[in-house]
Amino acid sequence: AWRRLGAAAAGLAAAWGLTILVAERHLTREIGTGVDPAAYPIAACRFAREHRPPGHLLNDYDLGSWLMFCLDEPVFIDQREWSLYPEPFFQRLWEASLRPDRLRALVDDYDIGWAFVGHGPLAAQLGGDPRFRLVWLDDGALIYERREHAAAPDRPELGWLDPTRLGALPALDGGPLVEAKAELALQLARSPDGRRTQLARAAVAIAADDEGAYRDALVRLLAAGPSTETAFLAGQHAMKHGEWAHAAELFASIPALGGDPRFAAELEAAAREHLRAPR
Repeated sequence: AWRRLGAAAAGLAAAWGLTILVAERHLTREIGTGVDPAAYPIAACRFAREHRPPGHLLNDYDLGSWLMFCLDEPVFIDQREWSLYPEPFFQRLWEASLRPDRLRALVDDYDIGWAFVGHGPLAAQLGGDPRFRLVWLDDGALIYERREHAAAPDRPELGWLDPTRLGALPALDGGPLVEAKAELALQLARSPDGRRTQLARAAVAIAADDEGAYRDALVRLLAAGPSTETAFLAGQHAMKHGEWAHAAELFASIPALGGDPRFAAELEAAAREHLRAPR
């Protein structure tokens, strides 16, 4: 009996010691356990917990298991799809990420009030659906809420900073540019070093003729290597300054960076048209 009591006491002491190490010394960081902030959208989850929109959640397949952990509530789908969700259900979600009419039907049938998604096809469809508004953006996730379900309709919206509208930002002026600047200020406060933030910052700087902000943002972005977005934005900047040949070269590089060849060809043709125009 005394041996059993001694073993139990030793076990309790070990558990208490581990608790102290984790709580006081932040052992999860020291030995590499816990949640890696670079691998999961922790800030987005914190925002969702603090400002949870009403209604049912729509989420990406890839984020489902993480959301079960961070939100502690039912998710739309998770990585157990092969065992818990019938194939037609998974197929329907996939189709909703490709076709606006499929997304509308899915949202209505499941009374979706908000969405927590990664950067991908589903986010692109939500960004083009006028029933939803973007309320959070970072490099790991986007959070959309359905306008008629919004718990706080006056909550700031990131309408101009939605990644689906990046192509429109460099040409903004007047009231829309003022709105985009206000959204960018909020975004810089939330995620100052994020890639998505710096893309929006460069695009708004082109529209506002802010050379300092544009060059600083582009340097930060190019530190990770060129991309379709940086080639597009640099091309737009060159166009605005009448550097038509340079713009055409930048647009021509987009397919090699993984961009849409047809879109790149249209941009290049527009730049070369200026080269042929009489001076």
